[in-house]
Amino acid sequence: MNSRYYRGAIARLLAVLVLAFAVAIPFSFAQETRLSGSFFVQNTSAPKPDPMAGITVYLYGEALKAWSKPIYTDSLGRFSFMSLDPGTYYIRALNANGAKIWEQMLVIKAGATTLGPITLRRTALTDRP
Repeated sequence: MNSRYYRGAIARLLAVLVLAFAVAIPFSFAQETRLSGSFFVQNTSAPKPDPMAGITVYLYGEALKAWSKPIYTDSLGRFSFMSLDPGTYYIRALNANGAKIWEQMLVIKAGATTLGPITLRRTALTDRP
């Protein structure tokens, strides 16, 4: 075989490799779609709101086809849902007794979506049947 054949084969191989990298590179930099936020309660006697630890947070969206597994706020009132598909969702928060204390519809776009801080009045936290 002659050197022209080898040069042609090497050129085809390089073209395939360049194309493969051109397709793969944007996927390696894609952001994970997630939703995060924090809950606070405003006490009438306190100058600033207090974080709400232990709040149960659920997410519902067409991609999920059901309410998500529960996520619980940490000691600073923070929560985060990871690996979501972009779309329209409902987010719901329940108090320790399972009563709904907050709900909202939102649109999550590709990348990170941050809510909050979500501040509730003390009266919104009372138990309801």
